[in-house]
This record gives sequence, structure tokens and C-alpha cells, in this order.
Amino acid sequence: MRTSNFIKVFAHILLAIGIVLAFYFFSPGKLGFWLMVLGSLVCWFVLRLLAIVGQLIFEIRHDFGRMLANLERSGHYSNALQQEIRDLLDDNKGPAKA
Repeated sequence: MRTSNFIKVFAHILLAIGIVLAFYFFSPGKLGFWLMVLGSLVCWFVLRLLAIVGQLIFEIRHDFGRMLANLERSGHYSNALQQEIRDLLDDNKGPAKA
């Protein structure tokens, strides 16, 4: 989760640096300026997509772990309930009274 936030911040920093460097090295009328701006926008877009995908994978993994824990807990509860019922049935089967 923190990693995706770092990637998002890095993407914004990279975009800003790309635009500043484009203004520093080229005039806005040149093709190099627009290529550098386009390159920084593409890098920003790719990094944002990676951050979003990473965050989704983290959340899916977290939810999957929580579901597995709930299934395990319900299995233990079911086994304990079955054992309780068996114990009650065994107590009632005890020696027959005449």
C-alpha cells in the first residue's frame, strides 16, 4: 500500500521534472519540447497504472486472506458443534434403564 503511494508521488515528480527540463532545453515551438512533454506524460501514465494495479493486487490478496481465515474459523466452529452433538448423543445412549 505504501509502495503504491510512493509510486504515485514519484510519477508526479517525474512529470514535473520532465516538463521543467523540456522548458529548460527546448523552446515550446520545437518538436523536441513536445516529445519530452509527451514522454513524461507517458511515464506518468505508466507509473500511475502500475500503482493502481499494485494497490488492487494488495487489496485482493488482503481480502482473500480474510476470506480464508473466515472459512477456517467456520470449519473449526462446525467441527466443534459436531463433536458437541456426538457427546450429547453418547451421553443419552448410556446404560439402558430397565
